[in-house]
Amino acid sequence: MKHIEFTAKQLAVATSSGLSEEELFRQLTGDGVIPPELLDVAERIAEQTADTLEDDES
Repeated sequence: MKHIEFTAKQLAVATSSGLSEEELFRQLTGDGVIPPELLDVAERIAEQTADTLEDDES
């Protein structure tokens, strides 16, 4: 499984919600329960969503 890097904005939202970076990682990855193939799909969806949100903010 590849390494996940969070943006400063993602970390700020997580910490304001009371999550640490490690807790955010576990939430997003299913704590290793999600099969790598499904996690790969989820990561691509997350990237596309982030790109769309960035475009909307511009």
